[in-house]
Amino acid sequence: MSAFLKPPNISVLIPCYRQARFLPEALDSVLQQDFQDFELIASDDASADNTFSILQDFASRDSRIRIFRQTTNRGMVENWNFCLRQARGQAVKLMGGDDRLDRADCLSRQWQSLQAPKVTLVACAREIIDADGRFLECKANLPRGYFPTPKIIPRMLEHQDNLIGEPVCCLFRRKDANRGFHPEYLQNTDIEMWFHILRFGGLAYEPEPLVSFRRHPDQNTNIHNKSGLSLEEHRFLMLREALDPRVPLTIKFRVLRQAQDMIRYDPSERISSAAANLEVAIGPFLLSLPWIYQEIQRTVKRWSRSIGKRVQKTLERWSRSIVKRLPFGRTIEQTRRYECPLHKEEMESFDWKNYLNTFEDLHLSGMRTKKEAWNHWISCGKKEERTLEYRNSTKIHRARFGNLFFLNMVGHLISEKNRLKLEYKYEKQFNELGIIFHGGTKTYDEDLVLNDSSFLDIIYENHKMPIEKNIVFTNEMWCQSKDFCFLLGQYFKNPTRRDGVMSNNCFKSRYNSYNTIYNNDLYVHVRLADAKQYNYLPFEYYDKILSQIAFDRGYISSDALQDDICSQLIKKYALHAIHDSPVRTLMFGSTCRHIVLSGGAFSWLVGFFGFFSDVYCPSRRRGVWYGNIFVFQDWKRIDSSDSVL
Repeated sequence: MSAFLKPPNISVLIPCYRQARFLPEALDSVLQQDFQDFELIASDDASADNTFSILQDFASRDSRIRIFRQTTNRGMVENWNFCLRQARGQAVKLMGGDDRLDRADCLSRQWQSLQAPKVTLVACAREIIDADGRFLECKANLPRGYFPTPKIIPRMLEHQDNLIGEPVCCLFRRKDANRGFHPEYLQNTDIEMWFHILRFGGLAYEPEPLVSFRRHPDQNTNIHNKSGLSLEEHRFLMLREALDPRVPLTIKFRVLRQAQDMIRYDPSERISSAAANLEVAIGPFLLSLPWIYQEIQRTVKRWSRSIGKRVQKTLERWSRSIVKRLPFGRTIEQTRRYECPLHKEEMESFDWKNYLNTFEDLHLSGMRTKKEAWNHWISCGKKEERTLEYRNSTKIHRARFGNLFFLNMVGHLISEKNRLKLEYKYEKQFNELGIIFHGGTKTYDEDLVLNDSSFLDIIYENHKMPIEKNIVFTNEMWCQSKDFCFLLGQYFKNPTRRDGVMSNNCFKSRYNSYNTIYNNDLYVHVRLADAKQYNYLPFEYYDKILSQIAFDRGYISSDALQDDICSQLIKKYALHAIHDSPVRTLMFGSTCRHIVLSGGAFSWLVGFFGFFSDVYCPSRRRGVWYGNIFVFQDWKRIDSSDSVL
């Protein structure tokens, strides 16, 4: 009896609601701790399932467990506060009924860290698991060590993120949290509490994962993210905490600027009011510094434009005097193209008829003369990597970046075996991705014209017995077949090739030791623009997928971000639009945990290089502009029968 009257060192709180499926695992993980001086308080928030029956069963077997049942549903925050009021321990660990403690020494290690005099909050890394307990990722946001308040709070504001973690990661003193969790916050109430506790002392962080946090579609986080409440609450909290005088001015400006961007996109009275308070705290003079800097920039640009115009006028006067001396009254540009010694020899040998016939778009545009063809070659053709050499080159193809991957890989697989000299279109961009195409030295007297029905047989025959012929690509071939996709899949399963792509990725820090994804982000690619003349995917296709995914941050890229489909997705799911080069967009998209594809080769390419991602793609459809490429079994094919014609 005396042992019961003595307050325990730790109170483990498990507020739960409709978590019968996960609750036994959570309770067992607490009871198996090597630190035994604890009490376990569980409160069922009027669940309709057998949550309370499970609590009764465990309480009957262990006297340290105290259970409560609410008569009506009080909500998450109030249930947390109810458990906190029942606690008697010196320290508190709060965890969800769907979380678990993975290490048997979790409580003992965190209790020992909390004994340091300046520490008021102890946190650790966590593993993220799904509803079935499968490992998704490991999150360790900080290095091991002690972080005093003046460092950790500005750091969280700078990153605009919860660097500490969910409640299951933390242990704190009950006296520092007597105020309770703030009822004004529904989603970010834990982060708000961490800010409150850190006013009394610093943070001790352990980067080793001692606990697991579960993600599943029914949890509050997923519901609040979809409604947009989580983002709005987060911005408000960041604005409020930025009022702290210990926060550097540069971080105050950053928080304020991000809030102002949100107000422009989605006006909110609470955010507007908090932003106004932060502006008052910064003060009118300091607040005007960015404006003064912008005005200085504008003045410098205005002066440079003025000086530039004067220089331009002077050059124009000189050029007019020179033009008078030129033959036939041609302009300097015309003379440069036709009579410059550097171009004259090249122009005379220029096969303009072959140039127009090779590129159908030029012929259709109405070009009929050597002059027109030469002008296009000098001004555009070289920049677009067009070529007059139709042998051993993919540069004759009019396709864009995504389609060229298939064509370049055909050339690479043939050249790799018989050391054929080949030119690759967009080779530099593919090298950035970590894809190095083979470039041999051999050419032959005979030509072999490839087409969609023969290229795969030629690859296999060449592998057995090298074909001593040049290869010719045509604009009618695309190489987008089911069998070739499987061949490419096997080719990049090679660890050396796969790691080459991953190590070249400028966002490779988002991988975790090259064996999983270090985030829970979502990336959506929406192909529209010229695809609207074909069988393209409607808003309902993307909405159907996104509504079933529990993600932290969402990103979207498209060739028509202004389209209604993109606007609706951005607004409904708070997606961030990506405006970047195709290569960087592909790199970033392939490092997201969830990838949602539309039609086309570029979209396929993002999923193909998403080595550890969950990929969602459209099922096979008729009337599309791409081949049968969405064929991998581990990709989740979504019925797109509602597509728009």
